[in-house]
Amino acid sequence: MDDSTPVSCSVPSCDNLAGNFLCPRGCKAMNYCSAECRDNDCSRHLSFCGCDAYIFDLTLVDSSSPVINRTFEIPSWYTFEQLHWTIQYAMGWETTHMHEFAFYSRAHRGPRHTSFSHNDKVLDIGPEELYQDSFDDEELPEFEHRVTLRDVYGSNGRFKSRITNEEGIATLVYTYDLGDCWEHELTLQGTRPAKDIKPFFISASGRCPVEDTHGVTGWNDVKKAFLASEHATRAQQQLLSWYGGDSGFDPFEEPDTEKQNDTTLWGDHLLKMGQIARELYESD
Repeated sequence: MDDSTPVSCSVPSCDNLAGNFLCPRGCKAMNYCSAECRDNDCSRHLSFCGCDAYIFDLTLVDSSSPVINRTFEIPSWYTFEQLHWTIQYAMGWETTHMHEFAFYSRAHRGPRHTSFSHNDKVLDIGPEELYQDSFDDEELPEFEHRVTLRDVYGSNGRFKSRITNEEGIATLVYTYDLGDCWEHELTLQGTRPAKDIKPFFISASGRCPVEDTHGVTGWNDVKKAFLASEHATRAQQQLLSWYGGDSGFDPFEEPDTEKQNDTTLWGDHLLKMGQIARELYESD
């Protein structure tokens, strides 16, 4: 970023420009408009002062016209369960299907399709309920609520050696809906001092697909149906009736990062995720 670019006060609710009132502990992540804002924000900031955040680029594998992409900053102390919550929110999914994370030593990239082989898998991380009675004890994957991002990406992370090879860091893939198989490839773009206890959404392109449209190919069929309009085939007309062709639904609507960064909306999402987690654990 250009040093001349105006910086906002580090208090989320303050709209003023920063005035070079820095953290008294020497943390360079925070810059406030006044001593009053700095002092009032002290207790909140101290909870993550000196901690890092990771910047991830997420792409829905094989998506096109447009490529569905999200870039976000997430606290390094978040667990993979919280990363799951963040991806659901960033994408706009409804959290109605199972999911899992997997690291692959390589990706098989063709001109139109990217695939990942089970033989290249080096680490599985997912919800505990996904793996119950599915593996022998020695093959049991890691449970997502017990693994933090810095356990994997931190310089001294306990899983760092498992996801690092001669070519660098293994490819992280988040799969949502193990039937439709929506694969999201996540790439670590960098690390910087944390500025908040919640994610920050930097950029986004491409609307989230509608649930249960049978993967990227099915979602592309939906978009083609909307583009066909009055020239739609019988099959495309059926898709239009299913997905609201007359209701103002637009499969090409672009996401709004300003809305994604709304603290109230994020809080509502956490309440929903917490309720889902409680229901899962209480059912055991």
